[in-house]
Amino acid sequence: MFVHSINNFFIFLFNYVYFYFLIVIYFIIFIIGIMIAIQEIKKYLKVRKTFNLVQSDSPSQD
Repeated sequence: MFVHSINNFFIFLFNYVYFYFLIVIYFIIFIIGIMIAIQEIKKYLKVRKTFNLVQSDSPSQD
């Protein structure tokens, strides 16, 4: 009986740790995705800003 309860405890612990581990992995992937998105947005905004500067610097043909 005692061995059986230890076995159940380990199964419960494994399931709990596995679930927690999955949550942590998903959270890390989510944060990495957000960081990559922020980098891409910064890159895009920088390109757009320089493009606008080039446009405004060029003499306007009226």
